[in-house]
Amino acid sequence: MLNPGLDRNDQEPAQMPDPPTDRQEDFILQTDLSLRTMIENQPTEKLSYTQRIDHIRTLRNSLIKDFLDEANLIRYFAEQYRHMHLNTRKLEFIKKELRELLDAPVDLVHYASLLLEMKQEGTASITASHHKLFYDELEKIFSRYAH
Repeated sequence: MLNPGLDRNDQEPAQMPDPPTDRQEDFILQTDLSLRTMIENQPTEKLSYTQRIDHIRTLRNSLIKDFLDEANLIRYFAEQYRHMHLNTRKLEFIKKELRELLDAPVDLVHYASLLLEMKQEGTASITASHHKLFYDELEKIFSRYAH
């Protein structure tokens, strides 16, 4: 059984994420145009639980595909982690993990608050304020290669 307040993956105390920085906000605006477009053009009708999960998966996978573009990945690391150069090996490992995440089911625990909010509102409404949730999932991968 997991201890309260511990992340099940590493059994270390889970930390509250920092709010996005101005640089991160700028990068979000530059790199995830497809995610923003999908959010703006999303359906407003009531969706089933499965449809809400599929909607989240579509948005998440769109963001992952943006980062599978090596130029976007390098720019993100330069902005977020001050890495001016990621070696080829690290890039390949990151892209491998991103491809695995692309094929993985949606982490229902990670997106529980969004799913609940969507259910309460009765729509597929995802706002720009939810961007951080999508980036936090990717940060789990990126942070392993940041040092």
